[in-house]
Amino acid sequence: MINPKTISDEELKGECRFCRVSDAERVLAYTENFYVMLSLGPVVEGYLLIVTRDHVDCIADLPLSCIDEFKCIYNVIRNIQIDIYGNVVSYEHGQAGVCASHSSDTKHCHHAHLHMVPSSARVSDIIKSQFETKNLQGWNSLFDEYRENPCFYIMSIINEEEITFAPVMHGIPRQFLRKVVAEHHSAGEKWDWLSYPQWEKITAGELKIREKVRKKLDSEGLLK
Repeated sequence: MINPKTISDEELKGECRFCRVSDAERVLAYTENFYVMLSLGPVVEGYLLIVTRDHVDCIADLPLSCIDEFKCIYNVIRNIQIDIYGNVVSYEHGQAGVCASHSSDTKHCHHAHLHMVPSSARVSDIIKSQFETKNLQGWNSLFDEYRENPCFYIMSIINEEEITFAPVMHGIPRQFLRKVVAEHHSAGEKWDWLSYPQWEKITAGELKIREKVRKKLDSEGLLK
């Protein structure tokens, strides 16, 4: 049961919300190093996040001991979303400082979190049109790229074998890639999860997806 909760900008400044999730009913499942949760402000129903339980700057900087677990979770979520909704696009702002509130001192982005969105939005095309990009083949290519050249970045994943990676050398708009998805779905200002939490979409997504996620992660030996 999802209970709507108002989240203020002051609350975001006061604690790390990914360390201590005050509305933890949005969490669908925990594994050893990650958890899967329903995103606030889902532009579309079934919008999920894969979040590190510890502070990790970005997905590309995951410890080696976590990588196989992450890949398995990613594939589980992607397959379930495709089964239910037909499409999925994934993206990350990569510690570029654009996914939380307007405040520059918030701790919100110290947890790597991959956005998993049931959408056909062409996020990779938008990134390619506005940034110099690299086309990486598979997760291991991403990890290798970051180890050689650590940087702020944004990326989009069409599937595990096609990653559009863009180093970011300057500021980009807050929640930039959420805006791209919102524009694709004619959702106006609803990219802003703080102003538009959209609890009705969160609840609808939970009813369709929670048990499927838990059952499949359990079958993979990952559910905690």
